[in-house]
Amino acid sequence: MASASSPSVSSSTSFFSFSSSSSSSSRGTLALVSRRWFRLAYGTITSLDLSRWQGISASQFVSTVSLAPNLTSLQVALSGTDLITDAFIALIAQVCPRLERLSLFDNLRYGGAEHRVWTSDGLDSLFQRCTLLKDLSLACPPSVTHLPASISQLAGLERLQIFSRLIVNLPEEIGGLQALKALHVNAPRLTALPDRLGDLSKLQELSLEGCSDLTSVPEAVGQLPKLRAFHIVDNGFRALELPASLTLLSSLEELEVGVHLQQLPEDFGNLINLRMMELRCPELTHLPSSLLQLSLLERLVISGGQQMVSLPETIGQLPALRELRISCLSNLQTLPDSIGQLQQLRSLTIDCCGSLRVLPESLVQLSALETLEIVYCESLSSLPGGIHLLTSLQQLDLCECPRIRELPDSISLCKALECVSIEDCRALTNIPRGIRHRVIVEREGETIEDW
Repeated sequence: MASASSPSVSSSTSFFSFSSSSSSSSRGTLALVSRRWFRLAYGTITSLDLSRWQGISASQFVSTVSLAPNLTSLQVALSGTDLITDAFIALIAQVCPRLERLSLFDNLRYGGAEHRVWTSDGLDSLFQRCTLLKDLSLACPPSVTHLPASISQLAGLERLQIFSRLIVNLPEEIGGLQALKALHVNAPRLTALPDRLGDLSKLQELSLEGCSDLTSVPEAVGQLPKLRAFHIVDNGFRALELPASLTLLSSLEELEVGVHLQQLPEDFGNLINLRMMELRCPELTHLPSSLLQLSLLERLVISGGQQMVSLPETIGQLPALRELRISCLSNLQTLPDSIGQLQQLRSLTIDCCGSLRVLPESLVQLSALETLEIVYCESLSSLPGGIHLLTSLQQLDLCECPRIRELPDSISLCKALECVSIEDCRALTNIPRGIRHRVIVEREGETIEDW
């Protein structure tokens, strides 16, 4: 049997841990400690972490938890010999009636016996007894094929995280979790979301990650009045459409989309409170012109649109934009001249845009720009001659830009410039002397002194 690791226990006033090693010396040390002292010490404990305690038996678990009557937070990794059963799940519900936070992790893949598993029936008993739960994280084994309808009894649940390899749908009853504020799902076999998702009137965060069989998101998502963050990423190679109702989410501040999506709704600009948007969509062909209505947008990432040959001129009409990252647009040939109008822009990254040949001269109008990073732009041959007008520029990074032969002489006039990093720009042979002391060169067998 594997030796046990150290459980961590904490209260509002203290934090300590002990080791229950299988060695005789450790067992002897623990035997000398008064059970009464342990009961007094454990009586103040509200949180217990057993996620690394392997080989614990059910009786050991009961003995440990019974010393902590005020326990409200528990983390358990269901590994070892006696833990991977529905009976143990029921035991948690029986001996921890006041739990508000529970994390169950399946470690079956690390060597647990296949016949010792917990199932949806075990979760059913848990949901019916631990009705005070506010935070629930479930990393389910393959034996859990669905969430029981009794999840609706967790009336005070505020945060729910589900990791599952075999769950194909979520119960409609999940819409009854009226206190739920955050829902995170990672389930590669998930094919659909319940229509009652729109009943979660307090939901602020919705994250769908790794749901590779999911092909649609219900229109009910547009009925979530308090949704602040929506993340849907890594859905494999299936095409997926966003619901038209997405643009009704007037409270949305963060949007991350990393799926095989060809276009965004044309009225995308209705998301007027959006502050962060990341689009990692390899089939995206264009951005809607309504982008200019996102007046509060501070961070914009556009990545993977292999068919995208240009960006809309309206991108220059984002008055609050502070960070812009353009990545993996292999057919992008030019940047809009309007980019120079982004007067709040602090960071600009252009990465893996192999067809980009020239940067617009308007780039030098970015008076607030502090960091300029250009990486893997094989066709780019020069930087704007007026680069000295970037009066706030502190960091310039050039990496794998094989056609850039020289830096403009005017770069020596960039008074705020602190560092120029050059990596594997093989054709670059001329660096103005005025900035050589600020240049870091990474090219095989060379240093700045060799130039």
